[in-house]
Amino acid sequence: MYTPAVIVALTLLGCSTIGRWNEPPSDTGVPGMRIVASPALLDFGTLPVSEAGDASATLTLYNLGDTQETVTGHDEPIGSDAFHIDAAGALTLDPGESMELTVTYHPVTDQSDAAELLIAPSKETVRLAGVATAPVLESEPAEIAPVVLGCDGAGHIAITNAGSDALVLYGASFESDEYAILSMPDRVAPGQTELLELSFTPAGGDLRGTTLLVSSNDPLRPEVGIAVSGLGYEGERVTEFFRYTPSNPTDLLFVVATGGMTQQVDKALEALPGFVDTLRGTNVDYHVAALSGASPCPSSSPGWAELSDTSLQTQVVLERGFAGASGIWDHDLLGLASEAMLSTSSGDCLDGFRRSDADLHVIVVSDGPSAADVALPEAALELVVAAPARLRVSALIPTTIRCGSLAPDYAGVAERHDGDVSDLCDAEWTSAFQAFATVPEGRESVRYALAEAPVPSTIEVLAEGVPFGAWSWDSIVNEVVFDEETVPALGAEITVRYVSAVACTAALPASPPR
Repeated sequence: MYTPAVIVALTLLGCSTIGRWNEPPSDTGVPGMRIVASPALLDFGTLPVSEAGDASATLTLYNLGDTQETVTGHDEPIGSDAFHIDAAGALTLDPGESMELTVTYHPVTDQSDAAELLIAPSKETVRLAGVATAPVLESEPAEIAPVVLGCDGAGHIAITNAGSDALVLYGASFESDEYAILSMPDRVAPGQTELLELSFTPAGGDLRGTTLLVSSNDPLRPEVGIAVSGLGYEGERVTEFFRYTPSNPTDLLFVVATGGMTQQVDKALEALPGFVDTLRGTNVDYHVAALSGASPCPSSSPGWAELSDTSLQTQVVLERGFAGASGIWDHDLLGLASEAMLSTSSGDCLDGFRRSDADLHVIVVSDGPSAADVALPEAALELVVAAPARLRVSALIPTTIRCGSLAPDYAGVAERHDGDVSDLCDAEWTSAFQAFATVPEGRESVRYALAEAPVPSTIEVLAEGVPFGAWSWDSIVNEVVFDEETVPALGAEITVRYVSAVACTAALPASPPR
């Protein structure tokens, strides 16, 4: 028989809104013991992790018996550790007394949770349940395709959201400056994968590993380290050779009064090989032609030679001028030169000889003065040359009367235009021709165009085989430039080595599918 107090308590429980409560077992093994827990199921439903941490529910313990009882097991969930009961491990309940306990659901990641409370001594079971939603960042170690040293490679890292809520990426950074982030997603939807794009510029020729640190709203792992590696290797280098020549391109024009110098031609033929060798040794970008007094056009074709021609081709062009016929221009050689400059347009006999950016060097070879006033053709030649190009006039003329008449007019023009004056009467002309072939320094900067586009960081410059540092690279026109106070020696062999940018294009992997 229940006491009146027990009957009242049972009546109240039956009318309350706490839900189903556990019926006491038929036989607890302890006479008069009646411990009841209500409700029998605490279901927290589905909650985001951020809200689940604040979710709580009330579990009530009742002593419906007629003896004082010590209750245990109520604070020890068996199963998921996402449930917490902040209570003493042993509670004492007097007959008719109840006690409310707060159960908190505190998951840390996307998961379904279940646990049980086995309450002693009544052997009651209270089930606990909840579902937590959260973003979960997952990623595998990434390996970037091999990259040539100095090139910028590209790759990607797959970021997957294995959770039930949107993954928000706050930021990412590499531990190594060999890697850089090109782009990264802001959000990744549940169950989806997005790509973080990166660049890789290896600093060494081996495996280059680092860690990408990604911060996000993943509650379990707000910062994740992802291993990234890539191989750097030495690419095949292009090697080019130049001669250091701080001179403007130069167009050299011999004008020869052949009529009075029949006896002198042999000296010219002997001196021309040395002239050509000296001129080619300067590595100046030259055009060269020779005209006799008969015409402002060469007597044969081709009428002029250039640096890309052989020494023999250049020598033959000059020999034809010295061996040409005499004519009306023999005593007006500057007039001959200015008239020839009118024949350098397209389709004319000296088509292509004259260049607007080149110095013009007129070399007068005469056994006497001009029969015409040199002032007019001198002025005409000056008009042909626009700064920064320069006009230079040299003269091979009698400086004594041993082999002809003095030519002070030609000597004066040569003096005014920084030329050399040599004696036509000398026994040999080798020294004079070598002086004519020596070009003065004229450019503020010396530039050499490269055959291929380089990877800038791989460019090496050597002067006579020794590393040289006073240079720069003009990326717009793809030229190595010497314009510092420290310059290589005149005529020094310049070696430029670099990795072609083609190697970088070949090393880039195809864009990954999205």
